[in-house]
Amino acid sequence: MKMKEGIGICIGIVFIILAVVSFGILSKDEQKGRTQPVLQYTWEKAVFDDQMVQNVLKELDIEKISGFLFQKDSRTPMYFAVYIGKSPKGKDAVKKYFANSTKFPQGFKAREEAALKILGEKDPVVHSGKDLQHKIELNYSGDYVIVSYAPQSTNVVLDEPQQTHFIHRYFQKKLKAPEKK
Repeated sequence: MKMKEGIGICIGIVFIILAVVSFGILSKDEQKGRTQPVLQYTWEKAVFDDQMVQNVLKELDIEKISGFLFQKDSRTPMYFAVYIGKSPKGKDAVKKYFANSTKFPQGFKAREEAALKILGEKDPVVHSGKDLQHKIELNYSGDYVIVSYAPQSTNVVLDEPQQTHFIHRYFQKKLKAPEKK
């Protein structure tokens, strides 16, 4: 009886080890897109649909905008758009513009921090700015202004052209000129 019990225990241990290893491998795959953008894009002049965002960018003289598209994970079709621009007025002017701001705890704004690291910030510290109707957050870090949109889900995981279209979706639609007859 002891031999059968020993074999059963060994088989059980092997299954537990395999489960732990496979869970570790699968969880790494799920992390893809959380802090590494699936798409990056830069505009020389960005014109957002939202007038409040546009006013902030105008008042702080931000023209060049970098856009980052993040995913919840590699298999879930949920996307997070983050746009970052640097103010030539400097960090004191940005801090003054967002009066009464508070610092977010480290890692609380992981996507924004990851985007700032890509732009060259060594240890970014994200501060709260304005929350516009729970759809758009305006935050800042130093002289960078961060425009974050609420997560948007689609019914499919987007391919690269669809991701490009997705990251452009928050900009003003160009109006067609009336046709001449």
